[in-house]
Formats: sequence, structure tokens, C-alpha cells
Amino acid sequence: MLRLVVYALLGLTGNYLGSYAMMPDVPQSCTFPDVPGAEKHVLGQRAVAWTCKRANATWSTGELVLLRSCGDNLSALPSCVPSPPTSGGIKPCTDAPPVPTNAVLKYQFGRNGSYGRYYECKKESGWVFGTTGRLTQCLMGKWTPIYDMCDEDCKVPQNCNQLFELGFAESGMYRIVPSGVDGDPVTPVWCDFEGAASKQQDSRSASNSVAKDPPTSAS
Repeated sequence: MLRLVVYALLGLTGNYLGSYAMMPDVPQSCTFPDVPGAEKHVLGQRAVAWTCKRANATWSTGELVLLRSCGDNLSALPSCVPSPPTSGGIKPCTDAPPVPTNAVLKYQFGRNGSYGRYYECKKESGWVFGTTGRLTQCLMGKWTPIYDMCDEDCKVPQNCNQLFELGFAESGMYRIVPSGVDGDPVTPVWCDFEGAASKQQDSRSASNSVAKDPPTSAS
């Protein structure tokens, strides 16, 4: 089936919710504040992004693009700071940016999208994890992965093993619904997929069948 082919091709990748019931209902629109020293980019009624106006400046979180949606905490946003001298400044990405299947590029940040790229799903499909859009940005010379996919009738997986069966193969933070009940809370978990590819035929015994604690270096 087409969907299985899509899953096989996705692997690593990362607004119409349709039949999706993975995320709590959020307001259709909300007000996003102006941030001193930053340019605001309105991505729709439910999402906005900011970039620092000064050259060679990043957010205090280390990001080049700060993305927020309705429902996020907007009272304690980070600030724009000079790029640390030890970092060598903002480095251009040498790899190709991820392009999620069934998604369309809606917004580019920086010259020719050199800072970041924001995707939304095509009409009649939605993100597996129920978000409005997904961002990849160029950090330390590499594009950040997109741990999501666009599809028409998927539901959020209950565990890491189901994520692996959908085609996700890189260890990282994912969001699941442990109960498997539509509308129940979404829980962020660390999925350890290392070595799981060799056990793909026997997913019940794969090392990724249980969510694991993130490593100490993960934020």
C-alpha cells in the first residue's frame, strides 16, 4: 500500500488534523508577543517564529529560529545573544535539509532558507503527532531532523516499538499516547533505536520496545 511505501522511505524524517486525536484541543488563534531585538514571522493563526535581527546572533537556547504555537508558554521566552566566539559563528549547513513526505515548504528563514525551513502537511493529511507545522533549522552546520510524518489516518503510537514499525530509526525524543486512547495526554519519551534495525523482523523483542530515559546530555 502507498502508506507502507511512505513509511519505508521516511526513516528519519520529521493543518488539517482530520481524524487525528493525538493532541488536546487548542485555540484556533492566539496572540504572540513582540520580542526585543527579534523579527516576528507569523506562520498562521496558531504558530509564529522569531529570528534575531543582529548579524551573528542566536537565541540563548542556541537556536537560530524560535518556534512557538498556541498553548506554549509565551511568558518566559529566551533572548537574542551574540554567538559565542568559541563556536566560530553561524556555520552554513553542508547537508541537505529534510523534506517530509506529503509536506510542503511554507516558510524559509534566512537567505534562501539558510537558517531554517518550516513545513506544513498537504491538504487532507496531518502530522502524526498533531502539530501545526514542523521546523528544521541549521545548527552547527547540520540540519536538525524532523521526527514526524504526514499521513491521512495515522494515530500517535503507544510506544517506541510502534514508532520503529512506522519507519522512525534514529534515537531521540518522541511523543506517544501510552494508553492508546484518542484524546488522552501525549507523553514525551526517549526512544533508543540503536541496534534495532537488525531486529526489525521480530519487533516484539527489539531493543526499542520500551521507552528509555534520555541520556544525561539530552535536554
